[in-house]
Amino acid sequence: MGSRAIYIYAYHAFKRGQRGHAFDVLTDRSLVGRRTKISTNLKLSILTEVGRLVEATQLIRTELLPEDNRKTRAESSPDDSRKKHVCFEVMQSLAAAIRQRYESNSEIGLEFASLCKILDDSAVLCDKTLEQIVFEPIEGHRGRKA
Repeated sequence: MGSRAIYIYAYHAFKRGQRGHAFDVLTDRSLVGRRTKISTNLKLSILTEVGRLVEATQLIRTELLPEDNRKTRAESSPDDSRKKHVCFEVMQSLAAAIRQRYESNSEIGLEFASLCKILDDSAVLCDKTLEQIVFEPIEGHRGRKA
């Protein structure tokens, strides 16, 4: 089964309230080989919905922030092809959950604000919804049609 099928399956499990199962599917390396914008955004949504906000900020740090040796290339790229993509909807939900649970000057609130500042330079904030990125058409490799 291809990665996109796995993401669609996980998305449907998430929407049916089977968040733990959806997260397990997304973190199973035998099913999902590499991190993509779909898997990262789905995992962030799941962690936000179940209230695991510290884990969500850790996920941002590990999956969305560039490694030092990649940051220069990502920032100097003329387009956004090398940058990570995060959905505005996903980040907005996480920000609201953090604001609701914690004071804005709490440790997690300050860390989240710091992460957002770094993401401003190193990631692309897309305005597609989570559902749109899960079900968007698959782009083929250069020179091939999907």
